[in-house]
Amino acid sequence: MIQGQEIPIKPPAEPPLDCLVVDDEPRLRQVLVHLMRHEGFRCFEAANGLEALEIPAQQPIPLVMSDMRMPRMDGIELLHKVRQAWPDTAMVMITAVSDVDVAVSALASGAMDYLTKPFHLEEVRARVGQALEKRRLILENRSYQRSLEERVKAQGRRLEQLFLGGVQALAEALEVKD
Repeated sequence: MIQGQEIPIKPPAEPPLDCLVVDDEPRLRQVLVHLMRHEGFRCFEAANGLEALEIPAQQPIPLVMSDMRMPRMDGIELLHKVRQAWPDTAMVMITAVSDVDVAVSALASGAMDYLTKPFHLEEVRARVGQALEKRRLILENRSYQRSLEERVKAQGRRLEQLFLGGVQALAEALEVKD
């Protein structure tokens, strides 16, 4: 980050991307929702993982920002459930514990990034921007891979037709010779 320069995380496409903020602390949730709305996101809120799972079940949510420690369902369990049901959702985990093992565990479980409390708003912008960029690249790569597979199948069908055409031509040539 260049000193004094804001890192833009505004979604490139219209309408705005949806964002789900999950935290049992209402004040922190409000701060994050305010920031994300200012950046052009449409925000939803949940106080725990159980509430959070209801929202993407109704509509796609490209970005989830979740606290790690919450009552009823913690962030790691939420992360597992979201990754299983909606693998294209980018998850940024938030923790008050500055522990490398916690961060590694979250990233190994499928989080795109993580933040430690207290955090700076610029750091939130940067992490969200990176998570959305990773998500975009994954989706783009998946689309390219599907396109490539389709092209390989089409090429295989074409080669099969050419081979059968060649065999047919050879059979006709043998009949003419006889």
